[in-house]
Amino acid sequence: IEKMKGKIEGVIIILYNHSAEGEVSDIRHNNMGLIKSFMHTDFNHRSKTCCDVLFVSGQALNVKNLFFGLEIIKNVNEVNIFIA
Repeated sequence: IEKMKGKIEGVIIILYNHSAEGEVSDIRHNNMGLIKSFMHTDFNHRSKTCCDVLFVSGQALNVKNLFFGLEIIKNVNEVNIFIA
């Protein structure tokens, strides 16, 4: 991801505990210029595991900042990026 340059498109998948939903939502809203569409689901109400799928398009630096911003949130278990 560090080597990406120029305009890129792809998908970011985030798995997190429900307690991190506010911070994830804030970052998502602050980056709506990059995020073309997204989906949210609660996998398991007992374990409170959530999943967001973000469809992104924009300058590599901005997408990287979004990715790394999500990765450092407490109770975010996993963040993956797939570049088209």
